[in-house]
Amino acid sequence: MSIYGKDTEFSNARVGERIRELRKTRKTGIVTQDQLASTLNMTPRHLNHIETGARGLTVDNAIVLAEHFSVTLDYVYRGIDDSSNLHPICQLVFDTLDCIHDEDIKDFYVNTITNLSHLTMNM
Repeated sequence: MSIYGKDTEFSNARVGERIRELRKTRKTGIVTQDQLASTLNMTPRHLNHIETGARGLTVDNAIVLAEHFSVTLDYVYRGIDDSSNLHPICQLVFDTLDCIHDEDIKDFYVNTITNLSHLTMNM
């Protein structure tokens, strides 16, 4: 158990479970293993091995995955959602962004808001 109140230790099995969860519960629609494997430039079988914990996820693929699902690397690897550290106004804007379906526009706003949030926290 960690300081975050839940088991956040790293393991391939937990990373795989989070990937499967992201893939199957994405707010903008479910992503198949074939689709995500294509995005990660790997075979569906390789992705299946990652999701079952038989293989590890490379850092490069973790970055692509995090960007694809708009989550942090901390979430991918340890299951820690740092959105609770956002300024309340930024969190409200993030919640509103869930309504945007164009991923490029959404990513632009998410990155901008994240940068602004970090700037305001450091003041």
